[in-house]
Order: sequence, then C-alpha cells, then structure tokens
Amino acid sequence: MLQLSLPLREAVKTGLALSIACGLAMAMGWANPYWAGLAVAVVSMPTVGESINKGVHRLLGTLLGGILGILCVSLFPQERWAFIGFLSLVMGFCAYRITISRYVYFWFITSYVAILVGANVAGGSQHVFYTATVRMEETALGIIVYAIVSVFIWPQQCAFDVHRLVKSLFGVQAKVADHHFSRMLHPDTPNGAENWYSLEAQLLSQWKRRLYAAETEQFEIHEAKGWWWQLVALCQEMMEALELWREELPDLAGCDIAALVPALPDFRRALRQRLAKLTVFEENDNPPAVPPRVELVIDKDLFAALPHFQQTALRDVVHTLLRVERLSFDIGDCLRIIRLPPRERIRPPRLPAAVARRPDGDSVAAAIRIMASLWLGALAWIYVDPPGDMMFVVFVGVHALIGLMTPQMNWPKFVLANSIGVVLASLLYVFVMPWLSGYFELSVLLFIFTVLIYYAFWDPRATMLKMAAIVPFIMLTNLQSQQQYDFAVFANNAVAMLGSMIFAGAVSVVPFSLRPEKMFVRVTTRFFRQAERVASLFGHSSGRDAGKRSASPLLGAMQTSVGKVGGWAAGIDYGLMPANPPEKAAALVSSLNTIAYRFKMLADAGKRPQPLWRYCADEVGQWTTAIAELLGPWARGLFDVNSPGMLRLRLAAMEAQLEGTLRALPDGFAEDDYANAYRLLGSYRGLYQALVAHAGLAADIDWGLWREARF
Repeated sequence: MLQLSLPLREAVKTGLALSIACGLAMAMGWANPYWAGLAVAVVSMPTVGESINKGVHRLLGTLLGGILGILCVSLFPQERWAFIGFLSLVMGFCAYRITISRYVYFWFITSYVAILVGANVAGGSQHVFYTATVRMEETALGIIVYAIVSVFIWPQQCAFDVHRLVKSLFGVQAKVADHHFSRMLHPDTPNGAENWYSLEAQLLSQWKRRLYAAETEQFEIHEAKGWWWQLVALCQEMMEALELWREELPDLAGCDIAALVPALPDFRRALRQRLAKLTVFEENDNPPAVPPRVELVIDKDLFAALPHFQQTALRDVVHTLLRVERLSFDIGDCLRIIRLPPRERIRPPRLPAAVARRPDGDSVAAAIRIMASLWLGALAWIYVDPPGDMMFVVFVGVHALIGLMTPQMNWPKFVLANSIGVVLASLLYVFVMPWLSGYFELSVLLFIFTVLIYYAFWDPRATMLKMAAIVPFIMLTNLQSQQQYDFAVFANNAVAMLGSMIFAGAVSVVPFSLRPEKMFVRVTTRFFRQAERVASLFGHSSGRDAGKRSASPLLGAMQTSVGKVGGWAAGIDYGLMPANPPEKAAALVSSLNTIAYRFKMLADAGKRPQPLWRYCADEVGQWTTAIAELLGPWARGLFDVNSPGMLRLRLAAMEAQLEGTLRALPDGFAEDDYANAYRLLGSYRGLYQALVAHAGLAADIDWGLWREARF
C-alpha cells in the first residue's frame, strides 16, 4: 500500500476538496464559484475537528456579516457618508470583539462579509441580497466538501494530541514541584524555574485548542467533556499554585526547613510518586495505587524561634503544599471518572463562568485603527479613484483586520510574499489557463497547484506564505462557469490588492506605532498604571473592610499585561539594539510577573480580618506611601528615575522599623489575629522588595533606545 507523508496527505486532501467544491459550484451555475474554493483553502486545518470548528465559525460569520451588509444598504441606499459611517461602526465593533473574544475568526469573517456585501450597493438592493445569498451557499458548500473529504480520506484527529499534551503538562508540573522541593531542602539549588510557568501556560493553551476540536470529532470526548474541562481547570489551578509556591520561597531564605517540617522528605516522595502515576494512569485504563496523604507538622520550638515574617511565610508555604497535594488527588479522581463508562459517571461540578478578557487601551486602539482604515480607504476611493474601484476599500478593510489578528505583522514581508503570489497567479492566468478546454483540465490545474503550495508550506510557521500563494491565485483568476480572460482586469485587481496592503500597513501606525519595542514600553507603562490603581485599594481601610473592594479584575488585567509584554519582548529585533539584549528583556518580564503575584498575595492578605489594624495602620501607611512613590513615575513611563542603591537603603531602614512595630504589638489577641497582621505587613514588604528588584533591572536598560523613532 502506498504510504504518503502527513504533509503530502493533507495537501492532497486540500487539493481534492478545492477542485470538487469549485466544480460543484460551476455545475450548479452559481456566480463566483471561486468563493467555494476559497472556503476550502482557509478552513483546511491539521485535524478534522479544527477544520469543522473553523468552518462553523466561517459559516456563522458569513451569515451575520451578510445580514449586516444588507441592513446597511437598506438603511442608507443613497447617503454615502452615513453608509460608510455605519460600515465603519460595524468594523470597529468587530475589531473590538476580536481583541476580547475567544471567537476571533467569527468576528473577522463577520466584518469582512459585511463590507463585501455592502460594496455591491451600486448594483441595487436585489444584487446585494443575491451576493449575500450566494456567498452563504458557496461558503457552506466549501466547508461541507472539505469536511467530507477530511473525514473519509486519511482522517487526522485531535484525540492523540489531547492525550499527548496532558502527559506533557503532567510531566512539566512534576518537574516544577520537584525543583521547588529541592530549593526548600537544599538552599544552594539554583532557581531555574522562571520559564517553566510560560511553558505550562503554552501547553495548557494548546491543550484547550485541541480539546475544543476533539469534542467535535470524537464522541467519547464529547460525552465526557464536562469532566475534561474540569481536568483543565484543575491543571490550571495546579499551575497557579506551583507559581505561588515559587514566589513564596524567597521569604524562607536562611530557614532550616527540613528541621522545621520533619515530614517534608516523605511528603515530597509521596507527591512525586502521585504526580508520576498521573501520567501512567493517563496512558492506561487500570488505575495504579496512589500513595497516601502525608501529614505536615511544624516543629513548635523551632517555629517559635523564627522571626515573625518567616513564621507567616512558613505557614503560607505549608498551606500551598497542602493545596498542591489536594489538587494531585483531585486530578487523579477526575482521570478515573473520565475512564468510567458513561452510565457510571456522575455529573461534574459546575465550573465558574469564564471571565472575558477585559478591554484595555489596545482594544480601543484596534477599533480606532480599523475604522480609520475604512474611512481613509473610502476617501481614497471617492477622491482619488484607485485601481479596483470599491474593491480597494474592501481589500483595505480585510488587510487591516489581518494586521489586527497578527499584531507583530511584518508588513514589508507580507507585501513581498503576496507580490510573489500575484506573479505566480499571473503566470498561470496568462500562459496556462487560456489553453484549458474544460473543467477536468482546470480541476487538474487546481489540484496540482494546491497540492504543491500546501506541501511546500506545510509548517505552521509558514502559514502566511501559504495563504500569500493560494489566495491571490483563487481571487485574481476569478474562476467562473463561463471563464473570460482579460489581463487588464487581472492587473487592475492585483494592483488594488497589493496597494491596499501598503495602505493598510501605513494606517497601522494609527493611533500609535506597533513596533515591538514601542509596544513593550507602552504595555509596561500600562501594567504600572494598573498596579497603581490596585495599590490604591489597600492601605486605607481598617479591620474587616480591608479587602471588600475586590481587586480581582485589575489583578487579572495586570496578568494579561504581563503576557502581552512577554509577547512583544519576543518580537523585538535585538540585533538592531544590542545594548538591550534579550536576557535583560526576559528578566524584566519575569520581574513583572513577580510583582503581579506579590499584588495577589497582598490582595489575599487584605481580605482577612485585621483586629490589630489600629496598631499597624501607621506602618501600613508608610509602606503604601513608599510603594506609591515607586509606582507613580513608572505609571507615566519614567523607568530610569530611581537610584537602586538608595532604594535598597530605604528598604533596609523600613524593615528595621517594621521589626520594632511587630515587637510592640500588644498581647491578648488570638494567634490567627497576629498571623493575619504579620501576613498583611509581610505582603507590603514583599511587594516593595519586588519593586526595588525591578528598579535595579530597569536601571540597566537603555529605555531611550527603545523609544526612538524607527521606520
């Protein structure tokens, strides 16, 4: 039997589906049959489930976009400024939703189809309705054809990837936990786990995407999807607990933890075996024996000799260890339930509603950028009359949306890649297609060209090149049932397509530049503005009112900003700016992550009752003032105004004063009351320490180099 490689098999499937879809559309006499081929080209994904999910999003987006386009023409058939204004509002809203919604592709297609349907206003309302209907039919045809081909010919499913990613995530989390134990028991162990959190987040994100697809293609996973998503939630909580454990460890520096918690080696051994057995259990149906719980008891005499802050830190670490242990048991129970027959499964607990991504400055800027692109493109169409007529405006809108979904778009490379695609399409259009006498010959050309493109650019990193080769060919050759060849029309549309890319790239700097180093500075500034707002919620409340004003939304926004800073840091061209090497940028991102976790710890401490507040209020006020003095300049983008040496001296003086405040606390309160006071004050101290450490890193960066204008 002929054995083909995976890239070649997927390329053959795409070529076959594209040829069939275009042929069926031509056989039924539909206008613009290349729309069906375009649907095949863009929904082609590595697995069946991913392709079907993307196809559904494309179909629903086409439906909503068609309705909005018809509505626009119906409301403003003669008022061109109101017409453009309505379309710009639609595109602005879709752009806004792209930045905060999980259904990015749905909103992209909605916006694209709305402007495409609206662009046919010159043909009258009947032509607009016909365009929307045909677009819907041919999109559905392309999706159905590709789904059938991908299911019956070399089906590639996500189930294997789901299990592989689960195993990988369990393995990484087991290594992280063991590394943290080594740091606790052997203080000379280097801290090498800073990048593991991002690796866990990457594996978790991939797992979620594959799980969404696997629900569609495999009934067994769909049937147990409640428990699968429960497993995702537990692994995410485990990831957060491990990161919190890492952030708590520096507070125990100098402690003999092995003597303070004698059972810790046994606890480590049991947890290591339990996490290792999770991977084994994920591979096999028979559950292995699970090591029993190990009780952690703190030596009271050694504990009493510790400073107040280290007492609280040790309690917090033990609490985190017990949380990690509980999660390891819960994950094992979840895996057992997934393995059970459907009739024996109980209903999974209801997960909390997913929190939507909070809009920020980037969301507003995206809406402004897309609306500006449409308005400027429309003004160019009205007053300059560029090639392509109204299609120039459509192309501008589409390419602006593509730039929005690819924030680090390299526009010169994008234009160059599409220019090469246009040249390939022109060669086929001029020298090959006029010699074809029937659809059989055309279908062979479509099949061969598609297979070659999809095989050559199979690597996901080459997706832009793949689309730059196939999309110009499909759109510019303008396949029709009664094919006519006019190179002037081809050249006119090609110039419109490439010119719109250049136009959209020029408008992409509105309202600010998207160069990675500029965005690194901008988002870091936003992070500290958010931090400043969080800090203002604490330090001025008393007793049980200390944490009533929830900082959770802002804390989530801070964590989102850290992720964005890390993404922009990866896109900086460090070769142009060797004074700021990637190691320094990575250290800054890690420092921001530490600050975000220190704020979380402060928020948690602020929610606890504080009967000793009146004895700590002055001390808290001093720490709050010191933190505000640091955050203030940073929130305005001034990162190099502090002297790290002076900040360290101030930190040492404040720590000495803090010890005196703690020794002066009166007797007669419960042990938990003292622990809560120590935790609150210790959280302020830990946060200020993290800010001082960040100031030292920031002082070593040439911020002016990242701010200067580049083109």
